[in-house]
Amino acid sequence: GSEVITTLFIGGTGPNLTESILWQVFSEYGTVETVKLPVTKTGFAFVRYASRALADSARLRLNSTVVPELNPNRAIRVEWAAEQLPIPTQSDAQTSFPPAEQDSATETLSVKREKLSPRDDESNVASDVIEAQKSPQVESEKTENSEETPDS
Repeated sequence: GSEVITTLFIGGTGPNLTESILWQVFSEYGTVETVKLPVTKTGFAFVRYASRALADSARLRLNSTVVPELNPNRAIRVEWAAEQLPIPTQSDAQTSFPPAEQDSATETLSVKREKLSPRDDESNVASDVIEAQKSPQVESEKTENSEETPDS
């Protein structure tokens, strides 16, 4: 059963640890799906990777090492968590988005905003109208010239 677990238990973390630091540090070792910092206790945290292999390589590389962002004073302990960390639903996740998700969320917003922006549409329409007004004149000039040619 433990094979399914892709969540790591990180022990020996310092008191100033935040979830964004967890994202930052552990994302360097692979795709992190979610992190958890217990609210009531300090000194440990959980990080869930997208796959068992990623979690395992992070565990092997980080276990018993000093990671200054997590705790400058002592080495951390990285072990398999007893149970899989659930991925929070959208409503829960609002507070601690991973940086990547935040970017893509703002990108989609700005894209939507551009599409909705009435100014763009109006200016397009206006330039179309101007084009339409221009082109008949150009046509008529050409026909006038061609008519004049035989006379001269």
